[in-house]
Amino acid sequence: MVIPTLELYYDAAAGQYLLQNYAEHPEFGYSVATGDFIHISADQMEMCGIEIVLDNLREYQERSAAETAALDKMSSQERRSFYRKYANCGLSLDSPNVLTIAPMELEDDGTGLGDASREIHLDLPCTADAFVAALHRAMAKRSG
Repeated sequence: MVIPTLELYYDAAAGQYLLQNYAEHPEFGYSVATGDFIHISADQMEMCGIEIVLDNLREYQERSAAETAALDKMSSQERRSFYRKYANCGLSLDSPNVLTIAPMELEDDGTGLGDASREIHLDLPCTADAFVAALHRAMAKRSG
């Protein structure tokens, strides 16, 4: 079974988060991005971000991988600009009691790549404040 996963992107200047859904690839069994971004304001993230993320991860198994992911609809230049503008992290529910937040390193071509050595493991349940603080620590660890 694949570990439930999603990605969060954050534009600090705009105070805007984008959540990218992931789903299990039906043929190969690994996680793939699917569908359009879900927009989340900074206020929403501070008040109920942990619930939004955990609800999304719980729905992972029911999600279809059939929709084209938002980033896959962009040209390579648009993706490079996007990755330079947004800090991002991969989030995964490694167990019912641990949420892993993995900062993404900015590669030379503008894409993001996870760095397991910089992961933050957040014990669940946790408060909204603890989640947002961990998320911001992870986002601050990204290169670029």
